[in-house]
Amino acid sequence: MSELPPDLPRLHAIADWLQHRLAEHETIGTYLRLQAEKVGSAIERAATDPDARTGTGAGTDAGADAEEPRFRLQPMRVPEGRATLHLDDCWITDGHPVSHDEALLALHEPIIELCPACRPREALRETPAPAPTPTPARRGTAG
Repeated sequence: MSELPPDLPRLHAIADWLQHRLAEHETIGTYLRLQAEKVGSAIERAATDPDARTGTGAGTDAGADAEEPRFRLQPMRVPEGRATLHLDDCWITDGHPVSHDEALLALHEPIIELCPACRPREALRETPAPAPTPTPARRGTAG
């Protein structure tokens, strides 16, 4: 790293900027870890499939998710901007396909916004927490 300034305000500004950059790249790291896990699972499945080991298979992964990704993640257009999550059929065509689980993760990332045109939140059905089970009233007790 180049020479750092000696004064506290500029050092704080540099530290804040570095924290901001780390937060931006954390989302990308999460996405890449999920992709690496999928590739690892595919490698394990392919290791037991004789056609996959020789490269003579049909080219489809029967163990993968049956449905295509229904969401896309559009990269940030400017460094200060945020990435945007879209439905796959949104008229804004930029972005990389992401799975339903990856889209759910994106909901909780501060540097990702949801497309106001296609409104992907409505398609992301997060499982609500189960409601508490009511306890039955005891019989024969005076209240």
